[in-house]
Amino acid sequence: MCGARFILQTTNDVALALRKPRSGTRIKKNYIFEAEASNENIDLQKQVVLQRALLESKDHFLKNGVISFNHLHRSDPSMIIGKPIEVRTEGKRTIVKGILYHTSDMANEIVKHLKAGSTKIKASVGGSRLKPIHDIKTGTETITSVIWNDLALTLYPVNSTVSPVCLIKGIA
Repeated sequence: MCGARFILQTTNDVALALRKPRSGTRIKKNYIFEAEASNENIDLQKQVVLQRALLESKDHFLKNGVISFNHLHRSDPSMIIGKPIEVRTEGKRTIVKGILYHTSDMANEIVKHLKAGSTKIKASVGGSRLKPIHDIKTGTETITSVIWNDLALTLYPVNSTVSPVCLIKGIA
């Protein structure tokens, strides 16, 4: 299976690892991918995103959400690399199926790496946390409500337990 989490991190070394393709190497079709968006495990920021929080915002995400590279679409709209088309659950795992746009240079670079067998690209949930519950004893924060608006493909998810992103198929 494939991976994600709440991450508000931006790092310049990600851009170095995934470079824009040379002219003439652009992929000429969109690709469908699948990613584990969340799994209710504690992440590196000591957060847990409840599956029900994502599912309550699923319709908003499917209608208004984007697939981005490393959440950089907030400052650079060219980092919108696709759109979500389906959300489903498998136990505590929330799975997103989406389309990567062939017109995006970064999406093309991601597709190239995934086709080569990369297992380093994972996913990260993005949105506005509405109702975090803080546990003073453990130092954790549980996200019980969210306005889910993006899923970033990234090399640095804060939830290191999610599975890598998988390509499903190319579509014309």
